[in-house]
Amino acid sequence: MDAKTEEEIVAGLLPFSINGKTRLVPELKWRANKEWKATMQATFARLASSEAATPDGMAEMLDAELALVLAYDATHVLGDLEEATETEIDAIYNGLVKVAFPLAASPMAAMQMVARLVVQSAQANSMNGPLPTGTTAAPTILEDHSPSAKSGSSTRKRKTASPRSSASA
Repeated sequence: MDAKTEEEIVAGLLPFSINGKTRLVPELKWRANKEWKATMQATFARLASSEAATPDGMAEMLDAELALVLAYDATHVLGDLEEATETEIDAIYNGLVKVAFPLAASPMAAMQMVARLVVQSAQANSMNGPLPTGTTAAPTILEDHSPSAKSGSSTRKRKTASPRSSASA
């Protein structure tokens, strides 16, 4: 993102360079920004199944980045970005992420946070989804605290009396 003038900051305008020309994108208001972040999370969820290390995976990620930039630009001041380079689109995307997540340490930190949310959501959905045919219970990573779990079973250690409890007896 280019250096902002004081007037641009006050007006909430984000300057981006495309083909040597500066375009000023209005910063989204909080509700629109929240919706854009939800779109970003859905995009990351879709990309999670892509093979990023392949030419097709890279192309898919660049297309997704372009789509997110265009989705942020509600006023269409950037146009269709046909004249922009991939480097310019990437710079715009990173600038938008920085503005959308003002408390993040960096655009990369914000994207990692969104990626973590996507992974956690996918894990939760896989554990809470319908059971495959022939299964009786969904897998769990939580310790069983149900009343049917016996405290003296062979899978648990028995509690030993502490010196304090034996002294008071």
